[in-house]
Amino acid sequence: MTELAFRSADWMLRPDGGVEVAGDALQPGSCRPWIVIERATYALAQRATKRYRFQINVPAEASVGECRFALLIEPAKPDTAVKLGQVQFPVSGRVAVIVYVAVGDAAGKIDVGRLAVGKSADQTVPVVTLTNSGNATARPEGILRGRDAKGKALQFFLGGYPVLPGQTRTLPIFVETDTRDGKPLPFEFPVELSGTIEWQGGQTEVSGTAAR
Repeated sequence: MTELAFRSADWMLRPDGGVEVAGDALQPGSCRPWIVIERATYALAQRATKRYRFQINVPAEASVGECRFALLIEPAKPDTAVKLGQVQFPVSGRVAVIVYVAVGDAAGKIDVGRLAVGKSADQTVPVVTLTNSGNATARPEGILRGRDAKGKALQFFLGGYPVLPGQTRTLPIFVETDTRDGKPLPFEFPVELSGTIEWQGGQTEVSGTAAR
């Protein structure tokens, strides 16, 4: 049996897209006092499953906005180990289940900034700067029409990265892939891009040139 600990935590999204979990102290604007979890610890056998419940009690006087928190699941003891056959493996991982709850008619609102050229992993790609001026997280996505420096027509994709309320992020726009080998189709900058991006509750147009 492995004893697991459950707790809620505040978190923030770093500019690189990584999640940073805060400590036990409540962060400004935290909604964690609204959260009730089923149990703080649970003993779980190997390959077993259990249903785990939590509840969010939104106060009647709560302002319109977004309740956002993480439900953390981790070993209850730092030296927890799992035995597979004759071998014991230390368990030090953590699972964070990210929860978003819209309070009232909270919604994201994306404002489009400039197009540019950036890096994503080992690819040089168009990028777009987006600001969420709404009061809920938005995940903008869409298919954009593109034309490269040689006049080649291509499709580009912006795909579902979260932008938190009040946050500005520069997100990659990926070119379509070759149906034969799954690799990105070649193109040359500058690239003219246009089209519509959408998120839950809204949409806006993108139009401009991504140039080195």
